[in-house]
Amino acid sequence: MHALVLSEQARRYLELQYRSYPTEFMGCMIGTIERGAVLVQRIGPADVEPSRSTRTHVLPTQSCEAAGWSGTVGVVHSHPDGVNCWYHFPGTFVGTSDAASFGMQPYAVDAIMCGDHLVWIGRDMAEQQLTLLEPRSTDASVPSGR
Repeated sequence: MHALVLSEQARRYLELQYRSYPTEFMGCMIGTIERGAVLVQRIGPADVEPSRSTRTHVLPTQSCEAAGWSGTVGVVHSHPDGVNCWYHFPGTFVGTSDAASFGMQPYAVDAIMCGDHLVWIGRDMAEQQLTLLEPRSTDASVPSGR
């Protein structure tokens, strides 16, 4: 996969979830794959027991499909402190536990929410970043949307 494209609904969902929880959250990215790009139309909540979500890990009780989310193309979870947002330890090709978890999933992509950006990988295991926040205009004549 060479691109991960999020709809506005998906971006809003991620921002709200990230701001709302001090523990890791997990979501099912629902969309399509077209010409090597993953297009995420929406994100549905993964089925997670509260006791299985801590500041450093999250474990769903069932797959996204079993939870009712057909068309799942990937899974996203957060790192609430915005640290260790990588699939390979820096400067190495040694995979993290997030890379190992992705290896056991059937989906095309996996993503980690880290504040204002996502770190994501596809089946080629090439780590990429996607900025979530749109640059805001500093021109006072342009509405900021707030």
